[in-house]
Parts: sequence; C-alpha cells; structure tokens
Amino acid sequence: MTKIIDTLTEQVAEQGLQSLSENLFDLYNNNSLEYLKKICIICISNLGKTMESIINQKLIPVALRSSYKSAENILIQSDKNSNEPQLFVCELNSSIKDKQVFLVDAVISTGSVAIMAIKVLLDHNVKEENITFLSLLSSPKGLYMISKTFPKIKIITLNIDPIYEDNSNPFNIITY
Repeated sequence: MTKIIDTLTEQVAEQGLQSLSENLFDLYNNNSLEYLKKICIICISNLGKTMESIINQKLIPVALRSSYKSAENILIQSDKNSNEPQLFVCELNSSIKDKQVFLVDAVISTGSVAIMAIKVLLDHNVKEENITFLSLLSSPKGLYMISKTFPKIKIITLNIDPIYEDNSNPFNIITY
C-alpha cells in the first residue's frame, strides 16, 4: 500500500513541477541555488507529512537536495468535537512572501483546513497566485469552497471522489 501511495504522490508532485513558471522551471533544470530561494514546500497536516519526502524528491533537484532546508511550518488539525480547523503551529519566515509556495495535504474534504492554511499565508503577504495546493484525494465540496474563496490559487489533485462527481470543472483545478 505504501508503494502505491508513494507512486500517486510522485504523480501529484510531477504535476506541481509542471505548474511552475517558465523562469522557475529553468532554474530547476539548471540546478540553480536561486531556485531554492524561490520555492517553499509546506505540509499542513500529519497526513500531509507522509507525502513530504516524495514531494521533496520530485520538487527539489538531486544536486540541490542537501542545500534545501525548509524552515517554514504550518500544522492544522480539525477539532474532534466541532470539526473546525485549529492552527497548532505557524513558523514562517518573512521571506515567504516572495516564494512560490506548495501547500501539501493528502486529502481535501470540506476545504476548511486548506482555507485556514491559505489565510495564514496571505496574512504573511504571500500572493494568492503564488500558492499551489497538492493533494491526492479531494471532495467536490472542498474544491469548490477553496476555489470560490481563493480563485487565483492552483489546486492539483489526483482524484475527485467519484461519489460526488458532477462532471464539471469550472475552476483552475488540474486532475488526471
């Protein structure tokens, strides 16, 4: 099962890499240390942390991996009683405002955890269009709520839960 999840995570990360601007993609291909100064990968939940090493392997060139140390950290979990998201950890450098940020969580259900994470980034002056959300599984409701609230962010998800699929995709959501 772990091998399957790793393979799926690689696919999502590869799409994240393809979503980079041409300038950032050139820096990536040239193994430029400047690339590391322009991106940030943040796993926002314990479930997202399970994807972290695979995401880093795909989004950080081999030649630069020893130089990449993300100091940024956000941890959000849903309250067991109210199911509302709670921010437990927020450690962001001021330089994050100038970076392309990849937010990672394995699942988008209601979208409330993602929305809170995005609000935290916006509060730290990250531009909405510089945020890309990577997930393995998403619900249509969660995708709708995020896209409605933040129409400029990119969402890359491997699968939209087919039980609720309405065969429409009006937002900038990449699925495959």
